[in-house]
Amino acid sequence: MSDWYERAIKDEYIILFEYEPFKNRKYISKGRFGTVYSAYLEDIDQTIALKSLNHELKDENKVHKFVRENIQLSEYRPSE
Repeated sequence: MSDWYERAIKDEYIILFEYEPFKNRKYISKGRFGTVYSAYLEDIDQTIALKSLNHELKDENKVHKFVRENIQLSEYRPSE
């Protein structure tokens, strides 16, 4: 594992999950940074978006873009 990846996990910019707890994984799309799936997580009784990072994501600038994109997505609230 590269230094930036270990640092991003340690600093909690990226949360590393084992895939086994995620049920009913369904492919949604492939993007710049990885593949997106919908997946059900029984612990929280919710279907969520699960991102699997590309192995090519080694450039630190790309990591920062990935983190910024996910912060923006986490702040998005669809209008009701």
